[in-house]
Formats: sequence, structure tokens, C-alpha cells
Amino acid sequence: MSRINLNRNYLITDGGLCMFVSHFHSILLRDQADLLEFGITEDKIAELKELGDEFERFSTDDFYAGDVMTATEEKNEKEAVLKNTMLKMGRRVALKWGEKSSKYERFGMKGINRFSYAQFLSSARAAISFLNEMKSELAETGLTQEMIDEFELQCNDFENAKNKQAELNELRINKTAERISKGNALFKIVSNYCRIGKTLYGKTDPAKYNDYLIYRKKRRKKDKAEGDLNEAISEGEE
Repeated sequence: MSRINLNRNYLITDGGLCMFVSHFHSILLRDQADLLEFGITEDKIAELKELGDEFERFSTDDFYAGDVMTATEEKNEKEAVLKNTMLKMGRRVALKWGEKSSKYERFGMKGINRFSYAQFLSSARAAISFLNEMKSELAETGLTQEMIDEFELQCNDFENAKNKQAELNELRINKTAERISKGNALFKIVSNYCRIGKTLYGKTDPAKYNDYLIYRKKRRKKDKAEGDLNEAISEGEE
């Protein structure tokens, strides 16, 4: 199974980044005459807004996690049905030859509750082959070809459900990585524009300078009383 090797390069939430970009767009439009000197054109401002909107529309992990959860429930249901059928078939083999017989051993029931997915599926396939081989001898226990066919169908259903679960989980991982990549790309542009804005207004306009701060420290009580400006947290903006 794939693993996500990307890290988010920002400390705010994805929703917080989307909100910041939405507000930041109007700030950039307001200051575009000053920003043009640093290469931030009207087209680049529009492009940032478009990237922010695209990122906001990108489905969150909850969307893909819901699909994985549904697929997992379906897989568990198919597995329970298949295991119940296999146990019933095993009882027929035990009735015919006994639980200590070599044929019961061949049927593959031992340790069924501890099987991994691969072991369980392999054992179920082997059990179907065994039943087809011994169906004439097991006919006296009530075994029919229709039962064997149904057993095989359940085996296929379980395998398909497990594959679907794996595919959706892989999709979730890939989409999470894609979202992280998009968020990092968006934040890189935003943080660059913020550095430019702070350079422009750091010594001339405290109010505008404040508009270019992504992170803010929580002010202490005495800071609030004195009316100090919030300072930007340096990490992530440098």
C-alpha cells in the first residue's frame, strides 16, 4: 500500500488557508499599484484567487474516508457470509470422515479465525476444489453442485469487495497527497506575497503590514491593554 511522503508546509488548517486566500485577494487588489513594482501583476492576483478556489473545491479526506468505510463494511459482510458457508461445508466433511481425518485436514478449516485475507481466500479456493473433487462422496451429506457454485460465487464476491476496498484506500492516499501538494503550492505563493507586503509596509503603514501576516501570536493581557500590534510568527513565513 502506498504511503504519503509529503508534509504540509503550513500551520493553519486547509480551511484557514482558503479563508485567508479569499480575504487576501481583496488586499492584493487594494494594493496592486504598490505591488506591481515587485512583479505582482493583476493577472497574478487573479491566478492566486483561481488557485485558492480550486483548492477549496478539492474534496477533503472525509469524502474519501467515507467511501473507504463503506467499502470496508461491504468487504466485512462478504467475508462473514463466506466464512459461514465454509464452516457449513466443513461440517459436511466432518460428518463424512471425521474432524481428525486427513480429508478434513485437506479441507483447510484449521485456524480459520486467525487467517489473514490472503490465507482465507486461498483456503476458500482450495475448499471449493476439494468439494468438486469429492462431491459424489459428499452427496449423502446433502451437498449439491448448486451449493458449490454458490460457495464459489461468494468467494468471488469477497475477493472483489476486498479489491474495491484496497483501490479506494489507495485513491484516498493519492488524493490526500495531491491535496497536500496543492496546499503547499498555494501557501508558497501566499507566503511570498506576504513577504513582499511586509517589506513594503513594515515601516510605513502598520495597518497594511498587519494584513500581510499569516500567523499571529495570541497577545498577553498586558499586550492587549497597551494596544500592541500582533506580531507574526516567523516560522512558515520566512
